[in-house]
Amino acid sequence: MYSKNWVIPIAFMCLFLSLNAQEYVDRKYYLIDSLDISTASSKEKILLESSLKEYHSSKHDTVRLKVISHLVENSWDNKIWPRYNAWVYHFTKGKLGKLVNTFYEKDLSSVDKQLLLYYGNAINNFGIIQSEIGDLPKALEYYFISLAIREHVKDDLGSSETYNNIGSIYSKLDNTKKSLENYEKAKVIAEKVNDNQLMAVVLSNIGILYKKTGNTEKALQCYEKSLVIKEKLKDKTGYGLTLGLIGEIYESKGEFNNALGFYRKSLAISKNEKDNEGLAISLNRIATIYFKQNLIDKAKETTLEALSFAKQSDSDESIMNSSLLLSSIYEREKLWGKAFEFQKLHIKMRDRVKSIEVQRKITEEQTKYDLRSQQQKIDFLSFKNKSQETRLKENKIYIILISTALVFVSILVLGYRKSNKKKELINELLERENDTKKTMLQEIHHRIKNNLQVVNSLLRMQSNKTKDIDIKNAFKETQYRVLSMAKLHEKMYNSGDFKNLNAKEYIGLLVKDIVESYTVDKKVSLNLDIEELFFDSKIMMPLSLIINEIITNSLKYAFNEEENATISVRLKQLSATKNELFIADNGIGYDREKEKKGLGTKLIQSFAKQISGTIHKNTNKGTAITITFNN
Repeated sequence: MYSKNWVIPIAFMCLFLSLNAQEYVDRKYYLIDSLDISTASSKEKILLESSLKEYHSSKHDTVRLKVISHLVENSWDNKIWPRYNAWVYHFTKGKLGKLVNTFYEKDLSSVDKQLLLYYGNAINNFGIIQSEIGDLPKALEYYFISLAIREHVKDDLGSSETYNNIGSIYSKLDNTKKSLENYEKAKVIAEKVNDNQLMAVVLSNIGILYKKTGNTEKALQCYEKSLVIKEKLKDKTGYGLTLGLIGEIYESKGEFNNALGFYRKSLAISKNEKDNEGLAISLNRIATIYFKQNLIDKAKETTLEALSFAKQSDSDESIMNSSLLLSSIYEREKLWGKAFEFQKLHIKMRDRVKSIEVQRKITEEQTKYDLRSQQQKIDFLSFKNKSQETRLKENKIYIILISTALVFVSILVLGYRKSNKKKELINELLERENDTKKTMLQEIHHRIKNNLQVVNSLLRMQSNKTKDIDIKNAFKETQYRVLSMAKLHEKMYNSGDFKNLNAKEYIGLLVKDIVESYTVDKKVSLNLDIEELFFDSKIMMPLSLIINEIITNSLKYAFNEEENATISVRLKQLSATKNELFIADNGIGYDREKEKKGLGTKLIQSFAKQISGTIHKNTNKGTAITITFNN
């Protein structure tokens, strides 16, 4: 099954199938308990009914399994296909028995190979579910197990699909190298088996990866190849999606008219397919172009239409995007009440999309299977070791007949190989555990950064409501503090390394951003001498806030009359445990009485305590502040 992320569900609900209501709660007929199809489309109901009729009319397990697997592959209703996928998993696991763990060491019958193939399909689909709810490490575990099974039974098409899914996970984890490696493997196999549909999906995914890394030309080439294939396949939905992706490329290059052309073609397909969610996506894209072109009235009208379709399709993500754009439009029109109203709606939808509780609920409702993470690790560790133990038992008599010495040597060799296998598997699991923790921390810093940016937007909107200069300046200073923290969290999210943050890179960019964005009467030169030191977030966060406060004070008070205004920043390591931050300006100095009462001074002292720092000031020429602090 190709990733469900690539298909927009059919959004019309009419011509309900006249089925006996009692059948819907009849487990013997529907095979699973309490199936809810009240919101299913007519197409889904027809598929379900025809599949169940064929299932009950057959007496052969292989035919029954094929029918339900076909239902899983062709259903896009998240209340239906995950539950029947769990049924396929339990059915095949029950039929295979011990072969689930020992299939790789025995000659399999054609029936067992077929059962194993469907078992591997079900596990691959578990990976799809985990990917869609955001548990990427667990999704990878399922994909790796599915890949081992599919390669063993020589299921080339399935192997290509799983390589594509693994590539998608690594892309989400920003591991471009591994992502591209797996996509290329999927592409090679898809070419070998001549599966154009899978080839089109892989090409689109490679295009998305290239766009993500800034290689828009290669991305465009992949999208165009995918578009040709989808047109030949008469895949209207996929064709419309790819048109939208090509439009995004032109939009990123600033070619707005070209982008609008592709977005409008994608919109027309969504209209023909009566796809409300597709309509919302295309209209949001078109409205964004209008907003960038400063066509505010057209942008507003188009976004409101997008919001209407998004609500009809219950697409939280599209509602989230529409409400954010409307907030920006009303802010441009200085309609602060409406801007704030849609900002709140955006935050509500964003939290709903990201909500861990919703993810758990989806997992509980859509998947009822007994494959637990801990058990999976145990199975994975014993996956190949059992082969060595079995072979040792089977060959004992033969080994004894050869010679006692050969027995001894063989045991040593097998033991050595077994030990190495265990070490490799344990190391691999430890690496995956670290990846899991790293992914969670990245997500935390990403959410903190987003929340800080929302706070900054609210402060800016509130500041625009007042005409008092002092109040505006107070809001502005608070915004700089918030943005300073947001930039650090963004740096931690992008680097993925939370213990070794490069001070030279981060502080250099921070200082330049503060000076460039702060309004002063004359140009200020920067003299930066920052050693390449590495700190964790506990040091870097207060350090960046200290720098923000000191430089902001210099820009506010130091250069009233001074020519050739200069700010110097120096960071160096004094010893293995001591470091020194030096910031100076050549301005007019500072007012001691005013400084004692200032919030900035109190914040600097508070942040310095957090890093066990001592502060020294020199006002002979301008103002110089030296802070010595521990690692």
